[in-house]
Amino acid sequence: MISTTGIPFCLFFIPSYLTGLLLPSYGFDEVFCNFQQYNFGRGGKEGDAVFASVQDGYKFNNAYFVSPPDGESGVASRIFLWNYTNPYRESDLDAGIVIHELSHGLAPV
Repeated sequence: MISTTGIPFCLFFIPSYLTGLLLPSYGFDEVFCNFQQYNFGRGGKEGDAVFASVQDGYKFNNAYFVSPPDGESGVASRIFLWNYTNPYRESDLDAGIVIHELSHGLAPV
């Protein structure tokens, strides 16, 4: 049996690292739409946390990211299973896919 306990952690850790530690040094902060539920009084609009799905079996072999304007809920990242192999591959463990999908939300609105 394959352990899946690390999958939600990866999909939490990678975006948290990017948006909390790395990207603010490039200007992706609270004022510039940084996907936080609470901005702690640092400017920008609150309420736009990212909701991510793990082991999403709704579709296969794809992923997407939806980003409404700053301060609007509904920011979502869905990363699907890959079924080209047996057993299926968990793309949430692939940092390249997770980072690629998050990068869709970095364009200025």
